[in-house]
Amino acid sequence: MFKKLFLFLALLAFLATPAFASVGVRVGGTQIGTATDLYFPSGTTYTFDGSTFGTSTLTGAVAAITSGTIGGAAIDTSVIGGVTPAAGSFTTLSSSGAATLASAGVTGNFAVNTNKFTVAAASGNTLVAGTLAVTGTTTSTGELTSATQARIGGVSVITGTVVTNSGASLTLSAANMAKNSIFQETGTTVATFTLDTGTALSSAVPGVQVGDMVSFVVSNASTQTVTISGATGTTVTYVMTVPTLTTRTCYAINTGSNTWSIY
Repeated sequence: MFKKLFLFLALLAFLATPAFASVGVRVGGTQIGTATDLYFPSGTTYTFDGSTFGTSTLTGAVAAITSGTIGGAAIDTSVIGGVTPAAGSFTTLSSSGAATLASAGVTGNFAVNTNKFTVAAASGNTLVAGTLAVTGTTTSTGELTSATQARIGGVSVITGTVVTNSGASLTLSAANMAKNSIFQETGTTVATFTLDTGTALSSAVPGVQVGDMVSFVVSNASTQTVTISGATGTTVTYVMTVPTLTTRTCYAINTGSNTWSIY
């Protein structure tokens, strides 16, 4: 009798013991291993063959998710679209390294480093805060406006002003020389027009380089001769005189640091 009771109690103890088993895990019909524990937090639903995944953390290797929605999760150290790229929508896209785009369509304003290069979506107006280097042909169908010095092939193309003198002497300011100005003599005595210094002329030409050229005009509306003389750094290549009722165009070519030759 005691033997039967012992066997009965042993059977009850066996039935009360939790059972454990390995669960096969398959992705796309292919078994990738076994899991002894699958833990889903309380209240979280995972539908692996449908369209919704839970918001809990999945650890370990996830080979591929071919459909569905991942909500409220961070995807770290993973390639997205590495096999079959598709369209993606983002509210904010940030990159700490290099980013390569085969093509890009931007419907809103475009800005690089806040204001260094901007394109206005509504008008297409483009702002470049630095230096724009163009190696090919540039075509402009509208007006080309420059707030400072403008050069094409080293030649200044800025329209200057008319400076009138009726005395015996006049110093041609570098600022006016660099802006294609006209210096006119209207007096009745022999006059001498003295050029500004090479240092001043170089300062008046932003980013000056050897070979850069500016031009200006000396107009003699008087009854006497006008002589053009140089100064420190501005060398007149030969004796320049402008006879009465004559106009002469002069060219100043940069030959070095703060040195100009006048022709």
